[in-house]
Amino acid sequence: MPAQHARPRALRKCAKGPALRGKDMTSSGLSRELGPSYHIGNARIAAAAETDMPVTATFGNSYKKPWHCTVVCLALAVASTAVVPASWAADLPQAATPVEVASPATPVAASTDAALLAPLLVALAAAPDQRSAALLNLYLGGDPRAIGALRYIALHDQVLAVRQAACRELSRYADRRSIAALLDVAQGLENDSPNPEALTALSHHVLPGGAEALYMLAQNADADMAVRRDALEVLARDHPDILAARGVPSVGGSALVATLGAALFGGLALESVGGVAGTGGADLIGAITGGVLGGGAGYVFGRQVSNARQHYYMSAMTWGAAAGYLAARSLINRPYGQWGDRVSDEEVGLNRWSAGLTLLGELGGLVLAGYSADSLNLTSADVATADAIGLGTTIAVAGALGLMPEREDQRPGYAALLAGSLVGVGIGTAAARQLHFTAGDLTLIGYGAAEGLYYGAQLTDLVDPTRSSPSGGALGAGVAGLTATAVSQWIEPTAGNVWETAMFAQYGKLLGAGLTMVATDSNRSAQWAQLGGGALGLAGGAWLSQRTAYRGGDRAIIPIGSLLGLEHGALIGAIYDGQSSGQPSRQLLAPGLSLAGLALGGLGAAALGQYTDMTGWQATMGSTGAVWGAWFALWSRVLMNSESETGLATTVLISSDVGLAVSALAVSPLIGADPRILAGATFGGLAGGGLASLFTAMVTTNSDPIIRANLAGSATGLVAGGILAYFAYADSEPMDKKTADLGLPGWLKLPVRGVSSAPHFDTLGRPDGMVVLADLDIWSALSPYPTH
Repeated sequence: MPAQHARPRALRKCAKGPALRGKDMTSSGLSRELGPSYHIGNARIAAAAETDMPVTATFGNSYKKPWHCTVVCLALAVASTAVVPASWAADLPQAATPVEVASPATPVAASTDAALLAPLLVALAAAPDQRSAALLNLYLGGDPRAIGALRYIALHDQVLAVRQAACRELSRYADRRSIAALLDVAQGLENDSPNPEALTALSHHVLPGGAEALYMLAQNADADMAVRRDALEVLARDHPDILAARGVPSVGGSALVATLGAALFGGLALESVGGVAGTGGADLIGAITGGVLGGGAGYVFGRQVSNARQHYYMSAMTWGAAAGYLAARSLINRPYGQWGDRVSDEEVGLNRWSAGLTLLGELGGLVLAGYSADSLNLTSADVATADAIGLGTTIAVAGALGLMPEREDQRPGYAALLAGSLVGVGIGTAAARQLHFTAGDLTLIGYGAAEGLYYGAQLTDLVDPTRSSPSGGALGAGVAGLTATAVSQWIEPTAGNVWETAMFAQYGKLLGAGLTMVATDSNRSAQWAQLGGGALGLAGGAWLSQRTAYRGGDRAIIPIGSLLGLEHGALIGAIYDGQSSGQPSRQLLAPGLSLAGLALGGLGAAALGQYTDMTGWQATMGSTGAVWGAWFALWSRVLMNSESETGLATTVLISSDVGLAVSALAVSPLIGADPRILAGATFGGLAGGGLASLFTAMVTTNSDPIIRANLAGSATGLVAGGILAYFAYADSEPMDKKTADLGLPGWLKLPVRGVSSAPHFDTLGRPDGMVVLADLDIWSALSPYPTH
C-alpha cells in the first residue's frame, strides 16, 4: 500500500479538508498551495506538510503564566515524534532546512529533540523584554518543528513585541508551513486579534510564495475586510510590480448580493410592520418602501461586508423570520368553524401575530448573527452547509408530520416543526467548520436525497395508500440527505463512483420490476420487486464502484447496450403478443420484457466494458449494423404488405442482430477496420437513401417506388461511403486508442456525466412512465479553467 494511504480512512477523510481555517480562507485555494496549518484550538496540529497530526489535548486560546506557554510549546515541539504512530512515518516529509540569515551564527540541523527543546525553554524562561531576542536562537536551532511553537507565540503571547518577533522569525524559514502559520496569525485565528506584523513578514518572506499568499489574501472575498485592506497596503508598499502585473484586487463584498439581500429583507421587515397595523394595503406599501430603502442601504454599506458575512447575515435573518412565522402558528390555534372548515387567519388574529413575530425573528436573527459572527467566523461554504443541514431536518420533520393523522389543534405540529428547524440549523452551524465536502461528497448527498424521496413516496403508497405520498417522500429525502451527509465524512467517493452506484441501482429497479411483470400481472408485486431490486443494485453498485473503471468506449457501450436490450425486450414482447391471440391476456408481460431487457442490456454492457479496450468511435460504429439491419427489415416487410405483427417483429429482431454481428466483427481485432470507415458508410447510406427517396418522390406519389428507391439508395450509399472512407483514411493513424476524442471544443460537448431511469407507477399501481435523472456538469463544460 502506498505510504499516503497508510493512515486510517476516517483520519484521512479529516485530513482532506481545507487547511487554512482562519478568517474565511477556505475558498481562496491557499490550502492547496501551502499545505496544512497548525490547528491548536480544536486539537489538530500539522506536524508535516502533508499530514494532520492528532494530539491528545486541546489547548486554550491564550495563556496567562509562563508555565502555560511552556506546556503548549513543548507539546508543539515534540508532537511529531511523541504522538505519531510508527505506521505514519512514511507520510512525514524530509525536514526543511532554514535559510541562512545575517547573524553571528548560522542554523545547525537538529539531530535530537534536545536541540529544539533547549532554546525553546530558554526563550520561554526569559523576561518579556528579552524573549524577543531569545526567539532567534529558536530559529537558529535548525529544526522546522519550531514553526508550530513560533506560530503559537505569535498568536497568543501577551507582549506585542514578542508576537512581532515570532512573526519575523517565521518569515526566515524556507518552509511553506511557515507561510501557512503567518496567514493564520495575520487573520487572528483562534479568536485572537489579527496581527499586521504577520502581513509584513509574509511580504518579506524568504520564499516567493509569501508575496503570492499575501496577494491571494487580499483577493479573497470571504476574508475579513480590514485584513484584506492591510494586505493590499503592504503589497502596494513592497510589491507594486505584482499589483501592476495582476491588477489591484477589489476589496469588498458582492454589491449585487448586498443590494438584493438588503432589499429583500428590508421589504419583508416593513411589510411585517404594515401587517401588524392590519389596515388594507399597508403591507404592500411597506414591502415596496422597505425594498427601496433596504436596497439602497445595502448598496452603500453592504459592500463593505465580506461575502461570507453577507451570506451569514442573510441566512440568519431568513431562519429568524421563518422561526417567527412558525412561532406565531405555534401560539395561535385555528379551530374548525360551523361549516367544517377552519376559520380564517384574520378571524383569529393570526395575520397580525405572524407579521409581528416574523419581524421580531428577522431582527433577532440579525442581532444574533452580528454578535456571533466573529466567534463563529463561518465561510460561505460553512453557511451553505449549515443551511443544508437545517433545511434537511426541516423537510424530514415536515414529512413526518404530514404522515400523521390530521388533528384539530395544529399548534403542536407547528411547534415540532419550529423545534426541528432550529435544532437542525443549530447543529449545522456548530458542525459546519468540522465538515468538509468534495465534489464526490456533494454528488453523494444529492443522490441520497433523490433516492430517499423516491423510496419514501413509493413505500408510503405501498404500506398505506391513505397517507400522503409527498409527505413520505419529504421524510425520505430529509433523512437520506442527512445520512448521506454524515456518511460522506467517513468515505471518499468520487462523483463517478456515485453515478456508477446510481446506475446499478436504477438497473436493479428496472430488472426487479421487469422480471416480476413477466412472471405475474400483479402491479403491487412489481412495485415491491422494483424497490427490492433497487436496494440490491445500490449495494452492488457501491461495492463494484470501488473495483471497476470506465474509459473511452466504455461510456458509449453502456447506453448502446441498454438500447439494444430495450429493443430485444420490446420485440420479444410483440412476438409473444402476436402468438397469444385467443389466450388469456398478459398485460404486463410485454412492458416487463422491455424493462428487463433494458436492465440486462445495460448490465451486460457494463461488464463487457471491463474486458474490452474500445474507443467511443469503435463502440458507436460497431453497433450501427443493428440500426441498418432493422431499417432494411422494416421497409422490406412494408413492401411485402405483411400484416403479421409477429412476422414483422421476428424479421426486425433477426436482421438487427445479424447487422450488429457484422458491424461488431468489422471493428473487432479479428478484422480491425477503422471505425471511420463504418462512419463513412453510415453517412453514405443516409445520404443515398435520402437522395433516392427525394428524386423518386418528385416523379411519383406511389409509396412502393419510393420505398424501393430508399432501400436501393441506402444500400448503394453504404457501399460507396465505406469505400470512399477506406481510401480517405488509408494512410492515417487508425483510431484504436481508448481515450480517442471527437476533437470538439469544450463548449460544444454535451455536459452529461450520467443518466439513470426507473419505472414510475400511478396511484393505482399501474406503470405510466419513466423517471429519468441526469447528471449535468454545466460548469466543467463552460468554464475556461481546468477542473478535477
